[in-house]
Amino acid sequence: DYRPDHMRTVLDMATTSLTMGGRKVADHADRLMINCSNGLLDPMTLELHPHDPDFITTTQFPIVWDPEATCPRFDEWVSRQAPGRRAQLLDAACLMLDPTVTPTKALFMFGPSRTGKSTFGKLLEAIVGQDNTTSVSLHAMDTDTFSAANLYGATLNLAMDISARDVKDLSLFKQITGGDIIRGNRKHGQQFIFKPTALNCF
Repeated sequence: DYRPDHMRTVLDMATTSLTMGGRKVADHADRLMINCSNGLLDPMTLELHPHDPDFITTTQFPIVWDPEATCPRFDEWVSRQAPGRRAQLLDAACLMLDPTVTPTKALFMFGPSRTGKSTFGKLLEAIVGQDNTTSVSLHAMDTDTFSAANLYGATLNLAMDISARDVKDLSLFKQITGGDIIRGNRKHGQQFIFKPTALNCF
């Protein structure tokens, strides 16, 4: 007896109920907490709190916070591939972990092949998880009117091996890194406005 109208009715009722109850998810969180799979991490105190229904977010990182954990393989890799750049790489990665702001810097990695650029991109994706990662290149931002919508809700925009062609229009990229409200347009869907939250890594 199922009809598509049934699903639309349920979604409309759920959306209305949540909106009226103040359960609408904002583009940015109102508290600096990192949602890990085993709790909410306060990065200022490194204290782990239980998950809280009052901390509304659509992003959870697929990692278990362990204050005793070490990263010998990463430390060895970064000292070999980017000697003296460990602090800079970690600072760049930290930009995507703050749910209260839009990263105002983008990460551009360049250099010869086999120097660890793609590996570092994969490490960033492993931290935030595939569900929180999208891939919109600078050229797509220039030419594809539907590309901006793919940034909605993403923590990381990872577009490796971008083309060497000129990018004619950087206005969308500037809006994204400027923390501006942008317009998303899904194919065969409605337009909507939002503030991007993703760290752009190329």
